[in-house]
Amino acid sequence: MIQFNTEQVNNILQYADFVFCNEDEAKCFADTNKLEYSSLKDVALAISKWNKINKKRPRVAVITQGKDPILVAISGEGQESVQKEFPIPPIEKDLIVDTNGAGDSFVGGFVSQIVQGRELETAIKAGIWLSGQVIQQNGCTFPASNNFE
Repeated sequence: MIQFNTEQVNNILQYADFVFCNEDEAKCFADTNKLEYSSLKDVALAISKWNKINKKRPRVAVITQGKDPILVAISGEGQESVQKEFPIPPIEKDLIVDTNGAGDSFVGGFVSQIVQGRELETAIKAGIWLSGQVIQQNGCTFPASNNFE
């Protein structure tokens, strides 16, 4: 979508408070927009600093990387940018059944906490927890019970 609808993606990005992408999407965004970067941390920071209409709230850019740490960059008008990493707890290889839907599950878990007014760290943990549960199921399904705390 980024490659073929660059103008539309860049236009809508200016309205986003939260932007999620995986590492491939982040690299594609950077390459398509001709951003110079040496790491995905640089891309997260560039996305967080991208033009934003509503300057009352900062933009949070989140890049997922499978089993590697989640990268977060936060930038707002008149504020110093913040970058954070969140490690992914390991899951035994034989427990991983299907990774389809892992990214969407992460976003769902994350948003479930943000809309309740929880802190960013809690939202990240919820996203990690839910995506970890989903990849242990066949198909993009949720576990029978929810024990996220």
